[in-house]
Amino acid sequence: MAERLDRRVGLVTGAAWPQLDADDQLLQRALVRRGVEAVPVIWTDPGWATRGWSALVLRSCWDYPERIGPFRRWLSEVERSRVPLWNPVETVRWNLDKRYLMQLEGDGVPIVPTVYLDAGQGVNLPALLRDQGWEEAVIKPSISCGALRTRRVRRGEAAGAALALRDILRQGAALVQCFLPELLSEGELSFVFIEGALSHAVRLRPRPGDFRVQPTYGGTVERLTSPSPDLVQQARAVLRAATEWVDPPLYARVDGVVQQGQLLLMELELIEPRLYLRTDARAADRLADALLDRLGCGPRSRGTR
Repeated sequence: MAERLDRRVGLVTGAAWPQLDADDQLLQRALVRRGVEAVPVIWTDPGWATRGWSALVLRSCWDYPERIGPFRRWLSEVERSRVPLWNPVETVRWNLDKRYLMQLEGDGVPIVPTVYLDAGQGVNLPALLRDQGWEEAVIKPSISCGALRTRRVRRGEAAGAALALRDILRQGAALVQCFLPELLSEGELSFVFIEGALSHAVRLRPRPGDFRVQPTYGGTVERLTSPSPDLVQQARAVLRAATEWVDPPLYARVDGVVQQGQLLLMELELIEPRLYLRTDARAADRLADALLDRLGCGPRSRGTR
């Protein structure tokens, strides 16, 4: 029988996922097995702060990009409440805008070639692609998740896609990224880290005829049973570079595409990434134990394994 703990942990979700994503339910069950009351909390619920949380963990709150103003205010409310949030508020604020990619590139992290466009900036998309020497690109908002408003653009079709880009820029900043054909042939790699240690890794592939790897769009997920040690080191280097900007995160997902043996960072997910816990039988337990360690009642804090 697990030791009972006087802990109440809120797993933060969105209104469309009131019982959490199926993957996050694995974490919920792992916490319950450890004597923790772990319950979903919808971040837009105005009564969230009255429920006596020991901690909050961001999980399936995937609606925040479309409600970024309220979400920023919610983060400030959490900060004032002094309820521990993982990952922490300052980490979330840094990771919200994909401008962080440019900061990491400045620190020597290889990224997918990217042009960052400020909100309201005028841009000639065909000329941009021509000047960069890109045959294809992907455009997306700088604050987004789950391939929201993400579009693949071929150079010959760039004039038609310019309207979509202008629409993004009317509302906020945008990224234009070189489209890498390796995404279709080799897939995207995701390395999941818990307290800085690799937990597991997966390969995501888009369905035929698409470029988006998310399961929502028909993408597939397969566990990497023996990821290349060199690629793991490259992914870990991304995480080390991030800690120049924020504190070491509880959880992180490093997403990238491999080109000629080099992992090119697509995104460093520190807010609400799907962690693919179902692909590794021990992953949910690792995350639950790490969370309890941060609360001072996990295996390390009790001096046991």
